[in-house]
Amino acid sequence: MREMSIEEIHRRARRGPMLLLLRRALSLIITLLSTILIARLVGPRAYGLAAMSAVVLSFLQVFRDYRLTNAMLWKPTKEVGA
Repeated sequence: MREMSIEEIHRRARRGPMLLLLRRALSLIITLLSTILIARLVGPRAYGLAAMSAVVLSFLQVFRDYRLTNAMLWKPTKEVGA
């Protein structure tokens, strides 16, 4: 692993949050445009079903983001003293 100069560290510290903000904004724009497109292409009943499934998928994403999948998949091991 190479060593970084102080200038490189400062540059990355300034650039990192801006890239994260840009990524989040782009994600929101794509989500908004896809929602509008789906609403125009399908009927009200199908759109309602898609909206309900989106709510469930958002909850699942929250659980994934909080690393609950790792906790659920964790397999206990035998303790050394047992």
